Amino acid sequence: MTGKPHDRRARFEAMFAADPDPWGFRTRASEQAKFRATRDALAGRRYARGIEVGCANGELTGFLAPQCRRLDALDVAQSALDLARAHVDAQGHGNGVRFRQAEVPRDWPDGPADLIVLSEVLYFLTPDELGTLATRIAGTLEPGGDLLVVNFTGPTEEPLSGRQAADRLCAALSAQVAMTGMLERTGPTWRLQLLRRAAG
Repeated sequence: MTGKPHDRRARFEAMFAADPDPWGFRTRASEQAKFRATRDALAGRRYARGIEVGCANGELTGFLAPQCRRLDALDVAQSALDLARAHVDAQGHGNGVRFRQAEVPRDWPDGPADLIVLSEVLYFLTPDELGTLATRIAGTLEPGGDLLVVNFTGPTEEPLSGRQAADRLCAALSAQVAMTGMLERTGPTWRLQLLRRAAG
């Protein structure tokens, strides 16, 4: 969805108020497979600080938290953040996670990070916002740090498809900093890309 931040906030607040799992993250086998692929893509690495954009109800946050000494979980909807916090606390991972209401790219966290995760969020942004987000990432992602991009590959109701949005973001980022594609995986309805910023 495009539009003003308060429009997005109102839409997603209403969505999570009506259904704590609006996309079936916890019940659909395809979503659980996608989350396992996301976790497996990062297997073997530990991160000092991760940033997860669009944490929703915290299902992916629960996968990411054990791999990060600190994880900033962002979402535009406070109702989603409340659900995510409860989910992660129940798993015993809450101490290292900071939940923050944020409209990305306008509300971007300060300080460096060695992991940034963008899962199922990019097609909600406008082309201009994708360019701004690329600049935010370029200024935040440390050399040797990882960017994980996961997007739905089916039709959306947004101006850009998930694939188009991801390709725009990656092209805009690569024009600013050197990024290396580490792996790409696809599922029936999603594509996962892991990119690493060149060291030094």
